[in-house]
Amino acid sequence: MYTQRFSGQEVSDRDRALLTPPTAPTEGRVCRECLCTDEDACTDELTGEACHWVEPGLCSFCKAA
Repeated sequence: MYTQRFSGQEVSDRDRALLTPPTAPTEGRVCRECLCTDEDACTDELTGEACHWVEPGLCSFCKAA
C-alpha cells in the first residue's frame, strides 16, 4: 500500500483519493451545474431518459431544477 506524508500524517491511496476533489472534464460540452458531458449524461431514475443540452453549458435536468 502506498502512503505519503500529508500535513505530517501518513495518508493511504484510498484516503488520498477521498481528500482529492474531482476534476472537471476538459474537452467537449460540460454542464456548469452538474458537470455531466455528452459521454456521461444525467439519467432520469424513473424513465431512464438522458438529459439534453438546453443552452451552452446547461443540461435539461439542471435547467428544470
